[in-house]
Formats: sequence, structure tokens, C-alpha cells
Amino acid sequence: MKIKLYDTRVILWVPMLLFLFFWVISPVLAGNQKPGELTINAEQQYRFAMGYFKQNQYFKAIAEFERFIYFFPDNPKVDEAKYHIGLAYYESGRFREAIDPLSEVAEKSPDQHLRTRALFRLSETFINLADYQSAITLLDHVAETAKKPVIRDEAHYRAGWVYLKLEQIEIARQRFRMISPQNHHPFRVQELEKELSQEKLYPKKNPRLAGFLSILPGAGFAYCERYQDALVAFLLNTGLILAAYESFDSGNEALGGLIAFVGAGFYAGNIYGAVASAHKYNRDSHQRFLDQLKAQTQVTLSVVPENQGIMLGFQVNFF
Repeated sequence: MKIKLYDTRVILWVPMLLFLFFWVISPVLAGNQKPGELTINAEQQYRFAMGYFKQNQYFKAIAEFERFIYFFPDNPKVDEAKYHIGLAYYESGRFREAIDPLSEVAEKSPDQHLRTRALFRLSETFINLADYQSAITLLDHVAETAKKPVIRDEAHYRAGWVYLKLEQIEIARQRFRMISPQNHHPFRVQELEKELSQEKLYPKKNPRLAGFLSILPGAGFAYCERYQDALVAFLLNTGLILAAYESFDSGNEALGGLIAFVGAGFYAGNIYGAVASAHKYNRDSHQRFLDQLKAQTQVTLSVVPENQGIMLGFQVNFF
């Protein structure tokens, strides 16, 4: 009797087919997963979103954090995900979109540390939107409710800088003085007091005086050290006044009236422009003072870092 030998190629295919069968069916037997179905757990999804965030791919990070919240709404890291959504909007310059997620974390999270981080970041968001009163309200809330003195002190410190931005020097000085004595050195309170006393040395212009001097066209601009504008205003207004006078003197009342009407507009603009120039001069002078103050005194630490493991060691930038 002859024994039929199978083709060697068939024999080689048998173990490969068995391997493929068990590779497909084993996930189904282990976790009721359908063949071809991809699963991901909460930790993997959160790490995936954080990966995009750390790579500064903020909009991809937002999408993945939102996916995490949708599929794992009861996970303990949901509030952290919402916080990072707000932070991603903030870092990408979309400050208005950052308000809602940060506000939700600040109001509802059971984690005190996370709430404080959200409140500080939210105050910075309002500062970037030039909504200084909202920023101060949030910082006052932190100062009133914080249990740790160092958190209260940072709230006072930040509020002081907001008042400086608003040119309310005395109120800013009062907020710096509210910092606990033991934290005067870390927040450089003595240096701030010394530099704030120099604020009056920065020149200012009186807007009312600039307007009064503009009775003589161009004099208000000259007072504000805008000499080119002063020359233009003087020549233009003088030329229109002379042209109107010549028209009336030659009996051409219609032309004279028209020139006088136009000249009145330029004359009023000369006064208004001088007053506006005085205000701009003062703003620029105050900004130079702030820049100098930051260079000399602003601390380079934060008591509420993103990483809870280190309490002092992150830069604070407000403006």
C-alpha cells in the first residue's frame, strides 16, 4: 500500500494559519473584543492627550482631552483634563475660549490645589483680555479663601501688579504690604517699595495744560515733545487763518467763510491732538516705569506650579 505524501507547501501553511487564527480570536476570548476592534483605556487616552499638549500641539490636545472626558466621564482625572483644555486655549492665544473650562474647574473641582491653579490662570486670562477688574476679583477671592499664607501672598502680589498696570500706585503699594512678613524676602517687597518711590521721577505731562497751550497752534504738541507735529499744526492753522483773513479782506465772504469753517476744524483738532498726546506721553512714561520695575524687582517663582512636587521655582509673567 502506498502512503500519499502531501505537498510540502501545504504542510508549511498549516502552522501559519493556526497562528493567525489564535492571534485574531485571543482578544475576543480574553475581553469580548470584536475582531478588528481597537480599544484604549482611560490612562492611555489621557497620556495620548498630554503627549500632544507637551509637544505644543494644543488643538490636537484639546480634541483628545475632550474625547477622554466623553468616554471616561467618571474618571478622577476629568477635572485635570478640563484644566488642560483651558490651558491649551490660553497657550494658543485664544483667551476667551479658555474662560469656560478654567471657570468650571475653579468652581467645581474638589481638588483645592487644582482650583487654585485654575483661578490664577483664569486671572492671567482676564489680564490678557484687558479685563483687569475681573482679574482683581478672582485674586481677591483667592486671598480671602486660601488656607496657606504663601497662596494668599501670591494673590496679593499678583493683584499689586494688576493695580500697577492700572496706574494705581498707592493701591498697588498697599497690596504688596499685605504680603506676610515671612514672605517679604521671596516676593522682594522691600525692593518694590524702594522702586515704587521712584515713580514720580518719571516725567508726566498735564493734559489740561497741553490743551490750554494749544490756543497757540502747535504749542501743545511742543509741550508734549512732538516737535514735528507742532510745526505742522502751526503752519497749517496759521496758513488757514491768513487765507480766511485775505478772503474776507478782499470781499470774498463765501470763500472766507468756507476757509474759516475748515480752519476751525483743524484748530479744534490741534487742541484735541495735544490733549491726546499728553495722555499718550503719560502712558508711555508709565510703561517705561513698569518695564524698569519688572527688570529690578519681579520675582521669578510661582507658589502654584503645574507640577505639585516643587512649590517654589517657576517664573511668573503677568504682562
